[in-house]
Amino acid sequence: MRIEKLKCLLDIAQTGSISATAQRLYISQQAVSKNIKHLEQELGVEVLVRTKTGVFLTEAGRLVVDFAKKVVVEEELLQQQLALLKLEEEKKDIYIEIWATSSVTKMVLPEVLAGIQMLDKKISVNLLQINDYDSIVQQVLTGENILGLMTINEQVLYTSYPELENELEWETFVRDEIVMVADGRYYRHDDFLDKINLENDKQIKTVYNLIPIEDLQSTIYDMHIICSTDADFHRSMMEQTGSLTFMSGLDYRYYFNNKRYLPLRVNYDLPNVVHGVLYRKDAPATVRNFIAGLKRAMQSLQSK
Repeated sequence: MRIEKLKCLLDIAQTGSISATAQRLYISQQAVSKNIKHLEQELGVEVLVRTKTGVFLTEAGRLVVDFAKKVVVEEELLQQQLALLKLEEEKKDIYIEIWATSSVTKMVLPEVLAGIQMLDKKISVNLLQINDYDSIVQQVLTGENILGLMTINEQVLYTSYPELENELEWETFVRDEIVMVADGRYYRHDDFLDKINLENDKQIKTVYNLIPIEDLQSTIYDMHIICSTDADFHRSMMEQTGSLTFMSGLDYRYYFNNKRYLPLRVNYDLPNVVHGVLYRKDAPATVRNFIAGLKRAMQSLQSK
């Protein structure tokens, strides 16, 4: 039985008049009479006695009114509880934890996280910077609201992390080319690149791979390739030692795009670097919407 029919009967019990109830409920007298008639048909009893001087409850009608009072009170309590629950849900933050390499962190997140809003809710983000890809993968596996933003060799991504088969998903924001960047003070002759020995580096993993130049090698710096995602460290090493750095073209434009640092064409067969996000397959819709916003921001950044 519908709650509106019970409310009509309750009001009639108070007013003793169908017309008065119609005025109080802002409906027609015919609608009030129809509600009572349907209620009587549904219950199989008469609930009102109609007379020239008004209407009166039958014995069955009084029982129905006692029942209706309880139902209406419970319905009002339910509506109040639902309203409070909705209010709490609207206030609740979307909490996202991001583990990121410095490349993505410095280029994208500051301007994106400052104003991004999803589903009319405030997004609460805990951002952690880390240069260890294995640690990022393990962190993402631990929670559905944890993201791993990485800039990584595409070949390494798919060959090193079998978790992408079943547990994790990868969303590529931007594919990028690898360039070599050198301090302009040391770039003086055509055979400059021939002095670089890459035989020991078959898998360039990070965006920044510091390579020494033999003729200019400092005594404090050996021939091993140093991998790091700290741009300031690379800038410092390039100034102090004769070395150059492998990185993505987007990173070069963001960190080194001036007359002092030169991008050099790579003559080696190197796979693409990708900028993107790692997340669990069971990530909720709010997290996936957040990722979509990051992707748009990243692609916009590349087009600048």
